Amino acid sequence: REWFDAVGRRGPVFVCVGGEGPPFDATVLVASVHCNDAVELAPVAGALLIAIEHRFYGPSPADRPLPSFSTSELRVLSSSQAVEDLTRARAAVARALNVPQAARWVTFGGSYPGLMAGYARLKLPHLFHAAVSSSAPWRAVVDMPQYNNVVAAALANEAVGGSPACAEAVREGHTHILARLNSATASRRDLEVEFNFCSKGALEDRPTALAWAGDGVISVPAQSNDPSCTDPACDIRAVCGMLLGTAHPLAAPTPSRKHARDDGPIHDSVAMPPLQPQLPLRAPTPDERVRALARVSRAQRGGECIATEAVDPEAAMAELLNTSSSTRAWPYQTCAEFGFFQTCEVGSACPFARGAVRLEESFRMCERAFGMNRSHVEAHVAATNARYGGVAPGA
Repeated sequence: REWFDAVGRRGPVFVCVGGEGPPFDATVLVASVHCNDAVELAPVAGALLIAIEHRFYGPSPADRPLPSFSTSELRVLSSSQAVEDLTRARAAVARALNVPQAARWVTFGGSYPGLMAGYARLKLPHLFHAAVSSSAPWRAVVDMPQYNNVVAAALANEAVGGSPACAEAVREGHTHILARLNSATASRRDLEVEFNFCSKGALEDRPTALAWAGDGVISVPAQSNDPSCTDPACDIRAVCGMLLGTAHPLAAPTPSRKHARDDGPIHDSVAMPPLQPQLPLRAPTPDERVRALARVSRAQRGGECIATEAVDPEAAMAELLNTSSSTRAWPYQTCAEFGFFQTCEVGSACPFARGAVRLEESFRMCERAFGMNRSHVEAHVAATNARYGGVAPGA
């Protein structure tokens, strides 16, 4: 699918390249989370602005080349096929809008769409004059601990409201959470209460507990930080302010162990005192670090409890095994082309529970969902770097 904005056109053609993110709609040409550089520059340059959606990432079956997301049909979901789509779309737009042959076409994108923007320029320099390839990981890698390393750096970055103290608070809190997960049942019950799980016993399932802690018990918007947001703990400044302002024990929730062991829902069992920022007179204890993380988690969810299936790897796998589900598309590409598996490993700078999210889980996902084992994935990633050049791009 394509969108056009030809108002004031007198210069180049700016192409907003789609990717694995939310499906495009007409707002992509007005206030774009995908290509806002192109949106803002187009009027200045007198550019024709168009947006082209990536195959398989449209909102309905009518927008896909094949009717399902079965592995056999996902075979045509690839970056090389998407580059060819851009070629055909370019020709169709040029004909439909009578674009001058001398007009220069410039592709824009960020992250994976940034790769696509760059790939189009790399492989078809006679068609695409330039590319703006923002935050694009040009070298495909199987294991990508660097992603969570950058999350840690964002938490410590004072320019966005972070601080070294904030990064340390997140790291220490997750270290203690992992220790409590490895401790007695009562300690896990207390965590379920503090973080407002919907069901008692959710953290008794080991893979669920590790996924919850390893992926981060709070949301850190390192990739989409918006200082103008207004929701609770919605940007790094607000997250860090809440973490560092509520570490004092008088402002922390106190779990009721008796209620945590009773039958029935547990998510009403913790009284959350009002936010009372204070200057701590001593370093927060590990339990206070955990309670501060719990406060941020509750604020970010608006008081809703955590459903077990939201953090259960088996629930996610069940969705991936559903061949009618669009959630299969990007995981397929990671297994078939790029890797980019975001781990939280011991020895990395990951701010979450280190050692809880390991590379082996990603290999198991690829094999169960798509029939690709570790050797297949490693060969696919090597082929991608050979095709595009990795850190030294070449046609």
